[in-house]
Amino acid sequence: MFKTTFHFSIFIAFLLSPGIISGQVTGVKYFIKHNTKTNLYDCHLIITEGSATSTIHRTQFNAQYSIVAPSGSIMQIAERYFPLQDHQTYTGTKPCEWKIASVIRTPEVTPDKDYFGIVPTLGPSAQYDNIKAGDTIKIFSISVEPKPKNSSEVRIFDNTSDPTSSATGMRGANFGNGFTIGGITQCYTGNHTPTSTSKQKFIDKSKNKDLKMKSKG
Repeated sequence: MFKTTFHFSIFIAFLLSPGIISGQVTGVKYFIKHNTKTNLYDCHLIITEGSATSTIHRTQFNAQYSIVAPSGSIMQIAERYFPLQDHQTYTGTKPCEWKIASVIRTPEVTPDKDYFGIVPTLGPSAQYDNIKAGDTIKIFSISVEPKPKNSSEVRIFDNTSDPTSSATGMRGANFGNGFTIGGITQCYTGNHTPTSTSKQKFIDKSKNKDLKMKSKG
């Protein structure tokens, strides 16, 4: 499973602030959607429990957002949206530098798949706007080449069924998803999969804190 680690200086700074032990957001799910207009895959957070309004509770801590794609895929972070660096007083303009930190290609356990672990850069610190249960936040978009025949072939890693670090060919790499905000308490509870057309529309129309100024990489 996902393990939390922190830059020491950031940890000490937050430790001196009240309320650090547990953030107000207590439930988060991941959601990915293929954007037919841009041909990118938009990666979202869905806040399922809790809320956050204070600087500490809005601050991004460690996370991993892992993606599974067909073998031979070339993946890049095409655009970044949230959280925003130095957004303590809601004046941040530069998105957090989400980056691909680990890659395992065609492991023996699943030779038709590649695995990509995406993590946030924690310095400088980055914050979300005020958030609450029901919010859907687009945090970054990825490009995948060559384009899969079926967009569903690019999906979020499943902590319960995808290969663990000890599986043949994974070489000790842990792609387990996890998300912490405002403290070290694990908030990630799983992946969201729309089960009907109406549910998909609800997600599409939910409050999406998209940023007009995008960071491309």
